[in-house]
Amino acid sequence: MLRRATRLPVVLATVAALAACAANQPQTQSSGPSNGAAAPATTKAPPPIVAPEQLQPGKYPTAPHAVPATAGTAAAGTLLDAQRLAGYVVGPWAADPALIQSIVTPALLLDKSELLGQLGPESIARAAGRHHFVDGFASTRNSADKTILLNALLQFAGPDDAKQAAAEMNTAATDTAVKGNVPEAVSIAGHPETLASSYQVEAGGKQRASVRAFTPHGSLVLMQLAQDPGGSDTANTLVAKAIDAQLAKLEGFAPVNTAALAEVPVDPSGLLAVTLLSPSNSPTKNAEYSADAALHFQMDPIASAKTFKDNGVTKMTMGLTNVFQTADPWDAVSLVNKFAAEVGADAQPAAAVPGLPLSKCASMGQGKQFYCVAPAGNYAIEGYGKDLQDTHEQVAAQYILLTGPKR
Repeated sequence: MLRRATRLPVVLATVAALAACAANQPQTQSSGPSNGAAAPATTKAPPPIVAPEQLQPGKYPTAPHAVPATAGTAAAGTLLDAQRLAGYVVGPWAADPALIQSIVTPALLLDKSELLGQLGPESIARAAGRHHFVDGFASTRNSADKTILLNALLQFAGPDDAKQAAAEMNTAATDTAVKGNVPEAVSIAGHPETLASSYQVEAGGKQRASVRAFTPHGSLVLMQLAQDPGGSDTANTLVAKAIDAQLAKLEGFAPVNTAALAEVPVDPSGLLAVTLLSPSNSPTKNAEYSADAALHFQMDPIASAKTFKDNGVTKMTMGLTNVFQTADPWDAVSLVNKFAAEVGADAQPAAAVPGLPLSKCASMGQGKQFYCVAPAGNYAIEGYGKDLQDTHEQVAAQYILLTGPKR
């Protein structure tokens, strides 16, 4: 996750006051990679860019890395398209604002049908795989009363495949007993096209009603799983709300051309080329996301949605660091300040990044993890690490990458 959830702001240390920026040797403001961002909303002079020689990037690269123009293979294109699909998936909070608490895996990128086995019976994954499954994305949250909602979009090669897959996945769900409880077919209010089943399951010593639903929609299948201690009617209503919100979000969605997956662009904005890459093989890393997609990775997506809107956030890249593109440099400063106020209640101020007076850092988990944020032109940077110096170096290198000359 990007930050720890809290409603208690923590004052983070800075190296010096804003006025200290003037002491740095400014360079000409650079926009970094092409971004198409809106013109600055203010005529106030932006914070000066810090010269690279004033920063300490350590072992991290400070020159853009090579990025292929297109995916090159269908498998790589499928992964890229699943990342795109994330921007069209509504989070569970769209059905109920209380559903913002994170579970172990709040966001799951699906570039293989087998991964659906993480969301339900393996028989559902096998059913999807028999009908030219392309990709998908799932978002899951719970609430304080432990109500859980999973909302997912699954993409197939065409409408016929999606319709047949929905029917077979629902049959697989209905035919699979859960802890001895056999699901029963149910209808979802307002959605006669939806195939669904309901069963009771015990969790935490309490009986919870579960409703699993599949709705074919063009080349997509909308999938939900709701678990609610309030009973099956409440779970059914939650699924209906999720379907309503998801269908509204799909306006303007264009299915991927499965014959041209190898031609999917890798880095059309150029931002990924100047993002520090993660050594992780996680499919969600080393990727660019729309602002809407980025919400699935936030600790408080409702608050983050407002923050993103207020500061003109248009996209995010997730690599070793996270980079957020904003409307103008002062929006980036504002975003950094907002992020700094969202770290955990147990966080302690830590030394800011040397040479970056607008950066802020914190020590978390009793000094076992460090978090730093810094503005860099039209961008806000997040860095994490187990060592403060290493985190400083990550942010410094990322700053140089973003503010250096265009490629």
